[in-house]
Amino acid sequence: KKREDMRKKNNLNETTVVIGHVWRFFKQKNHEFLIDIFNEILKKSDKYKLLLIGSGPLEEKIREKIKTYGIEKNIIMKKNITNVNEYMHASDLFVLPSLYEGLPVVGVEAQCADLPCIFSNEVTEEAKILETTNFLSIDNKEIWIEEILKQKNKERKSRISEMIEKGYKIEEAT
Repeated sequence: KKREDMRKKNNLNETTVVIGHVWRFFKQKNHEFLIDIFNEILKKSDKYKLLLIGSGPLEEKIREKIKTYGIEKNIIMKKNITNVNEYMHASDLFVLPSLYEGLPVVGVEAQCADLPCIFSNEVTEEAKILETTNFLSIDNKEIWIEEILKQKNKERKSRISEMIEKGYKIEEAT
């Protein structure tokens, strides 16, 4: 229900594939790489939308890059929102092309929402909780493009019991 509501609110039809990304606009998060690969994806299919949630010092630079490519209509940008989880439900996959990263909590949240996840190989391997998470080299944009294009809208299920089984339970987090 949340998925349907959020997709309707954002004018996303059933065939649109939403790539989610939640992070501050800082160099380490590698937004420029993400925009480059997204631009190439749109050359192959225009059914994709990129959801960027966050703010930060590089936000304007990223907006300019998006304008340079002329892909504004395929980008959804949100900042200062409190319902990130609802946007995750509206997404079809989640990407983190970080240049370096520890354990990204947002990656854990994305897996809990049963999103297939694509992380850079610079993200710690402990971030892989579910089998639907893959790590790719940020040295090869083509691999990212291929992997993203393989993803399809899929029925999602609750992963709460698997997450709890693997030690991710808010009551036990200290």
